[in-house]
Amino acid sequence: MVANPHPQPLSHRERGVFRPFLTAGFTLLEMLVTLVIVSLLMALLMQTLLYALQLRTRILEQQWRQQAVVLQEYWFRSSSAALAPGKKDQPERVFAGDRSGFRGLSLAPLLGDLGIPIRIEWRLETDAAGVTLRYRQGEDEQGWVIAQWEGTEAGFRYRDDTGQWSERWPPAGLAVSMTEPGVPQLPTAIRLDVTGNEAPLLWLSVIAGRRDPKMDMQEWLLTPDLPSDL
Repeated sequence: MVANPHPQPLSHRERGVFRPFLTAGFTLLEMLVTLVIVSLLMALLMQTLLYALQLRTRILEQQWRQQAVVLQEYWFRSSSAALAPGKKDQPERVFAGDRSGFRGLSLAPLLGDLGIPIRIEWRLETDAAGVTLRYRQGEDEQGWVIAQWEGTEAGFRYRDDTGQWSERWPPAGLAVSMTEPGVPQLPTAIRLDVTGNEAPLLWLSVIAGRRDPKMDMQEWLLTPDLPSDL
């Protein structure tokens, strides 16, 4: 057997020589640097997650407030747009309003069947904390708190046939006439203005039905020269 004239050199393992620098992992300094970088990344990630959670909470709160305002305005508009005139022999059921609120008969109360006239009242209550909008219905004197505004000013106004807005209805110096042409019992529209620390708010409701009650047969016979549709 002929010997290999160019033998291959033996490896370190075959020669029994141990070279630590050939099999070593991370050094202590490298481990410390890695831990510092990972810690910084985790801190940035946690801050990002916290900001995202806070942003989500603010968005949900804003959406909830907007939905609440839309629902409050719908309650006001639906009940006041369905106001109906009352009979002159029942003055407590005849519409009357001022800057702080109004009362009258509504065919669309917040609680109850539609089409049945029920006495309702919308009223603003002001104190040191702000303004509270309260709704009352029927014989309920306590009513329900519909909305609250902090540090604001609010008031109702009423529109007549000429387009003028008044803070009272009937307008100051005028009276509702049941049998002669004059000021109708109901205004053409009602608006609520809220101003102050918060964003301005305007709720507008247009009266949809009759603005004066129909006369009974006895009143019609005793009142000459009246249109036949009364």
